[in-house]
Amino acid sequence: MTVGELDAAVREHFRTFYATSYGVEIMQTMRTTAFDIPTKTVVFRFPVREPMLNPVGTLHGGALLMIADVTTSIALGFFHPEGFASVSVDLTCQFVSSAKPGDSVDVRCVVTKAGRSMAFMRFEFTEPDRPDKVLASGVHTKFIFKPKM
Repeated sequence: MTVGELDAAVREHFRTFYATSYGVEIMQTMRTTAFDIPTKTVVFRFPVREPMLNPVGTLHGGALLMIADVTTSIALGFFHPEGFASVSVDLTCQFVSSAKPGDSVDVRCVVTKAGRSMAFMRFEFTEPDRPDKVLASGVHTKFIFKPKM
């Protein structure tokens, strides 16, 4: 699979699954920029836009957490056969810096372990041209449902 094929699949997932959900406008601007099978890593990029801002005019922490939830879940679904049939158990984030409207932000999602019923991911938000400048980072734990026979 190429990055373009994964990006198209992700965009279709956003269009169908999140069509009536909060955040659909935010998620539709997301683009897949890279993935690496050996390290179970997927990188997404999105522009900071008006619906994502807090009252101070910077990227809202709640918007970051929603993006972290969705992107780590997509990474899990890509690397685990039943990964899309999962629910969050824990989502923890440390906010380190801010982003302004017009900035681009990368979110690197890594599936650190995915077993039969639990999955563990980590994520990091950075500036694309300065990957050493961390905006936020955290971990996401999910329960994976067993397929019904």
